[in-house]
Amino acid sequence: MDDSELVAFVHYVLVHPEYQGQKIAGNMVEYIRDKYKNYLYIEGMPEDSKNVAFY
Repeated sequence: MDDSELVAFVHYVLVHPEYQGQKIAGNMVEYIRDKYKNYLYIEGMPEDSKNVAFY
């Protein structure tokens, strides 16, 4: 979700457990970072505290 100018919000990056550990989530985050590279902020909103280190 984004405001079309300054801020993009990433609420979830989900990968099915059978596919975890294959760098899929990391690739998705890199895609998001590239897509919004001209924005002032990309705000990660992990719902689970164990995922904070990933973001």
